[in-house]
Amino acid sequence: MHTKKIKSPRLRADEVAAILNCAKSTVWKWAKEGRIPAPHKEGNRFTYWLRTEVEAFACGKNLTNSNGTI
Repeated sequence: MHTKKIKSPRLRADEVAAILNCAKSTVWKWAKEGRIPAPHKEGNRFTYWLRTEVEAFACGKNLTNSNGTI
C-alpha cells in the first residue's frame, strides 16, 4: 500500500526558506522587513506561513539569493 504525503497548508520557517531558496534566518529578516508575506501565530509558540501565500509570492517574484535580496 502506498501512502501519499499530504501537504500541510501551514509552513514553518524552514519550509518557507526551502521554497524561497534562502536561509531560515533570512526568512525571519524578510518577514520583519515586510518583504515577504507576514507569518501567522497560533498561541504563543506556533508561528507559520500559509502555503498559498508563500507559493503565490514565490511565483510572482523573480527570486534570487545570490546577493541576499528578493
